[in-house]
Amino acid sequence: MIYRNLSRNVAIIAGLALVATTAVIATGTANAASRTSAAEAYLAQIQKVDVAGLVIKFREGVNPLAPNGDVTAANFAGINLVPRAGLGLNMYSVSFASPVTKPQIATAMANLARSPKVEFVSPDQIIKLQPTAHVAAKTASIGFTPRTVSSTWAKSATATRSLSVSDAWSVANPKRAALLLTWAKPASLHGGTFVGYEIEQSSNNGRSFTKIVTNTKSAARRYVVAGSIRAGVKYFYRVRALTKVGGALKRGLASAKASATATTAPQTPVFVGSDEVKNSVSPTWLPQNVTQRGGLPVTYTVTASASGQSDVTCQPANSTTYSCALTGLTEGKTYRATVTATNTRGSVTSLPTTTVTDPMFNHQWYLNGTYGINVENAWSFNKGIYVANNQPKRVTVAVIDTGFTAHPDLDNQYIKEGGKVYGYDFVTNHVKSANPKPT
Repeated sequence: MIYRNLSRNVAIIAGLALVATTAVIATGTANAASRTSAAEAYLAQIQKVDVAGLVIKFREGVNPLAPNGDVTAANFAGINLVPRAGLGLNMYSVSFASPVTKPQIATAMANLARSPKVEFVSPDQIIKLQPTAHVAAKTASIGFTPRTVSSTWAKSATATRSLSVSDAWSVANPKRAALLLTWAKPASLHGGTFVGYEIEQSSNNGRSFTKIVTNTKSAARRYVVAGSIRAGVKYFYRVRALTKVGGALKRGLASAKASATATTAPQTPVFVGSDEVKNSVSPTWLPQNVTQRGGLPVTYTVTASASGQSDVTCQPANSTTYSCALTGLTEGKTYRATVTATNTRGSVTSLPTTTVTDPMFNHQWYLNGTYGINVENAWSFNKGIYVANNQPKRVTVAVIDTGFTAHPDLDNQYIKEGGKVYGYDFVTNHVKSANPKPT
């Protein structure tokens, strides 16, 4: 093309001129050979032009933007696309989220053309204007005022600089995993208006990233990540500046990756079975993973106490051993044991275990055993007590069976007595409860 540095609208129209020669490509079949052929054809068309993005013409009735704000059919592209602006006639312009090669652009165009929602795809070319009378007449004929546009007009912000990530543990909240991100602003916004920062997170050593903050909507260059991370896990982060150019939101280049691991106080250890000990025993507690240990080395101390007796303690050989031998217990005396987990962020002691007095407890498979909810260990964390007005309150939860509804999958499965399904005694309607009518 001989036109350079023309207004964006002229660039788009010039780019659309390719549509007539690529219509058959836009409706290419889904097989790999056709896609390769289509990509090669697109590559030949764009090889000698500068491409700033794509123009996508959607079929009638298709919304160019998906409910999440992404470009419709963007998942077909194979590269990250950033929505720019609607052009009318159900056409939408998009830019590239990061630098891409022309073969990648051509492949993306071929992929998008496969979508049943897309009518055609065209390159959004950067076209330069030569100051000649001929060009002036051309621009006037299509209704635009000739003007020179800076070469940085379509650029996003440069990369955010000096990203640093550090552990944000605090004494006030010792069991909360948190990381502090700080960074420096980008060297240039390339004429865009700053609107905030985008933050991405990776938990797989930086191989892929997930957006955790779409827009901070702030010029602050620090952010605390908490609630979505675990102690002992290494997380990587990237930060981008967001700008607006001509009403379109542009994502700046990503910062260099930075990583850190959060630490916390340990989580509450839980005994296996009862905390009652007699004679010389070796109490055992459940193993703790790296997160439960707060991401740090942990020491465990078991203390056995009994009325009128001196406490007896023991410690395992290392932080990955979850039992130790209590020696020196008074013969015949019943002790109650606790296990305390300690790391450099704090200590936490096990709760007393609960002795179940219900004689039918072992028959309640849904509370214990392989398929149950492991309620005994849950009671070691919390026994249904909450604090209101500085006073402990106990919560009682009851589940009442309210009967059943006839269903062919269940009709022959109920246990019956005298031809009637027994149970469901809380249902007052004797017909629905399948119980004999009360006399």
